[in-house]
Order: sequence, then structure tokens, then C-alpha cells
Amino acid sequence: MRRVVLYLAMSLDGFVADQNGKVDWLTPFEGEDTYTDFERTVDTIVMGRRTYAQIVTELSPNQWVYPNQTSYVITHEVCPGTEAVRFVDQDPVTLVDTLKKQEGKDIWINGGPTIIQPLIQANLIDQYRLTIVPVLLGAGTRLFQSADRIHLKSVGLIQHGQLFELIYEKEDDAPLSFVDEREVLLDHIDKLHSTPMGLERVSRNLGCQIQEVTAYCQKLIQDPTCQVWRKGKNVYCRVKEVEITINAHGYTIITAHRIRTKSMKEGK
Repeated sequence: MRRVVLYLAMSLDGFVADQNGKVDWLTPFEGEDTYTDFERTVDTIVMGRRTYAQIVTELSPNQWVYPNQTSYVITHEVCPGTEAVRFVDQDPVTLVDTLKKQEGKDIWINGGPTIIQPLIQANLIDQYRLTIVPVLLGAGTRLFQSADRIHLKSVGLIQHGQLFELIYEKEDDAPLSFVDEREVLLDHIDKLHSTPMGLERVSRNLGCQIQEVTAYCQKLIQDPTCQVWRKGKNVYCRVKEVEITINAHGYTIITAHRIRTKSMKEGK
């Protein structure tokens, strides 16, 4: 299965853009190639509207820099796309989850933080490739914001002149837990909640009002036919052709979607 890879440069103090949203502090290091080998492993790129704007206005205003990949730009704006650049109005978790199930090479998450953070919270990032730039910005846009704890393992360290590329991957998923996860979840049902983006995602996927999402999910989980199991850091609930993904530690609803059964796929 193709992997989801977070690959970008970060200042030594953890910023991906300065306080003005600029990335010109990367310019002195353009001669140190960290990209060529990585490019061969990906055929899909996901980025936000601001990252796209930085590329076409600051980094490469004269030509599109990723002609060999299909780039998805997440935006609420209606923009004309091309074969190489597709503008989509989808939340990152739904888009990446869909792309990951398709055939192809790895998927490159190219920023920015508003795109990256939901993917981290949903534990969809398989590999973190962070190039550390020897610059202290002092302020700006941080890469990592608040999130549940995720354990990673170091799989590589590459030096490119003055730059160091740190490579981490998710620890292997723990085997399915056979304790009664449903009882545990029911005992903490009042703690169920979600982020604003999570509420919007579930509302859209299930066709309910945003203010009704939490109560709707609670009702589904309390259904006697609900199947609950745990894998890694998440708990999964399946009932009435709906699957809900919940963080097992913070009881955060990450996503929920309707399951397409075999009969639905066959049009029966």
C-alpha cells in the first residue's frame, strides 16, 4: 500500500514560515539537493492554498516545479485546474484517505500546517521526512501544534551539506485488543467530542447538522448492534453501515463515513 509522507523543511526552532508567512530564508540553501531521490518515490502531492501561492509567487514563479506528479491543492476557492494541478474543496483527512486507497506511488504532504495537523491527529502520516535548516526564526508558523501523543521510530538520517534530513516512521500498529472496548467507550461516552474540522467532516460525510454530530455518534455507539474494536491509538465503531474513528486516549471523533456494502457497489 502506498504511504503518506510528510516531507518539508523546518527551521531549527520548529517553524516552516517566518512571521510574515515567507520562506525566503530557504534561499541560501537551494544548492543543497534533498529532493531528487525523494521525488522518484512519489506521484501525488497534497498542499494547501497558501503553500501553492508560495510556490508560484516566491519559489518558482516562472514554471510549475512538480510536472511529474499530480498535485491536489485544497481550497474553498474555485480555480481552473490543469492535468498536473487539481484544486479540490475537501478536508485533508477525507482526501488523503481516498488517495491512499488508490494504486500509485507514495503521497507527499507538502503543507501547510492547517493541512498537516488534521492528518497528524488522524494518524494518517506514515513517514515524517523533516529537513532541518540551520536558521533560528524566533517566530512564525509552527509545523507541530497540539496533538495526541504519537510514537515514532527513527529509520534514517541523511546529511546534505549544512542540512540534516531526519526520517521517522510510525511504530507498527499494535494487534487488535480483545478486551471489551465497547464497554470502555460506553463508560466514557460523555467525553466524546471533536475538533471544528472534525465536526465539519463528519457532518458532510453523514449528512447531519454540525451541532448534532456528537450526539448522533453517541447514539450510534450506544446501539446494541454496534461493533467496537481497537487498533493502535484508535477505536473503531461500526453500526448501521456507518464507521466511526475515535482517538482512544482523548475520545476525539476523528472521522466517520458511510460504508459501501457489496450490494450497494453492485447496484442491487
